[in-house]
Amino acid sequence: MIANGAFYRCSHLEKLVFGKNVSILGFVNWGYGFPDEPKGGNVLGNGVMDLYEALAGKKEIVFNDYYCIDEIGVYNASKTYLYYIHDKTITEYCVPASLQVILFASTATGPFSDCYALEKFTVEEGNQWFAAQDGILYNRAMTEIECIPSAVKGEINIPEGVTAIGLENGIGIVFDGCTGLKKVNLPQSLKIIGTTAFADCKNLTQIEIPDGVTLIGWASFRDCTGLKEIVLPESVTTIQNSAFCGCANLTSLTIPANVSSIAGSAIYDCPNLSEVYFADPEGWSIGGEPIDAELLRDPETAAQLLKDTHSWLDWSNKN
Repeated sequence: MIANGAFYRCSHLEKLVFGKNVSILGFVNWGYGFPDEPKGGNVLGNGVMDLYEALAGKKEIVFNDYYCIDEIGVYNASKTYLYYIHDKTITEYCVPASLQVILFASTATGPFSDCYALEKFTVEEGNQWFAAQDGILYNRAMTEIECIPSAVKGEINIPEGVTAIGLENGIGIVFDGCTGLKKVNLPQSLKIIGTTAFADCKNLTQIEIPDGVTLIGWASFRDCTGLKEIVLPESVTTIQNSAFCGCANLTSLTIPANVSSIAGSAIYDCPNLSEVYFADPEGWSIGGEPIDAELLRDPETAAQLLKDTHSWLDWSNKN
């Protein structure tokens, strides 16, 4: 094991050779380690990703038999786990037939971090764990999005059968930082818009959330400055922390009757939000204190209360 902070400020390091028994790389002051693989395997995980980035890709790293490296990425020896993409100039990535797991599969924090030219994913014949359609990487069953190429542009369609974009809890970044994205067509099968799903998609101007979605997750639309109006379907029950934080050009928002909770700062730093429509203004409490329903019947007053006056408190509805 190489422990946390082991190479702190080693700015003149030119070559790093892993001894034959090294199987775990810690924080090394540049990032996070991962737990062991299932069935007792050994993982460098995010440690090697951040090690590469700290050395700016100009230093030589010699791995042992636990890992392998090709002209694009770093894998475990059996090439079933992908840890890191060291060639940041790639425009296409073909998933090997043997690959089963992409650690932190997002273009924001995972192996494809900073691969800004990446336009499409393909999957090698014989792979049983992944599928690709229109350049987007899915799980084999096409129910979950695994990764979106950073260079995606314009309008994209998410196929029927996909039930979640991002995770309900934990890191589930999907479209985060896809600045060329303008419109997303979501399937009727969708149930969850999870953690940071569309965060920082600054040019996203159109999105219709289908009926059936129950969760608007943490920071899911954070800093989507291109959105002016969002209509939530009746199926939504939960709006998590920072969901619409930083949507600077958002002017109108409708809160469906079935919403039972709006987390603190869910709607914060939205200076142009002038109207919030509560489908059912009865039964709401702010920070545990009941609020007069008459105040929420006025869209302008409701907007002021939600985005400014009580923006940092949790809202809940007992109905």
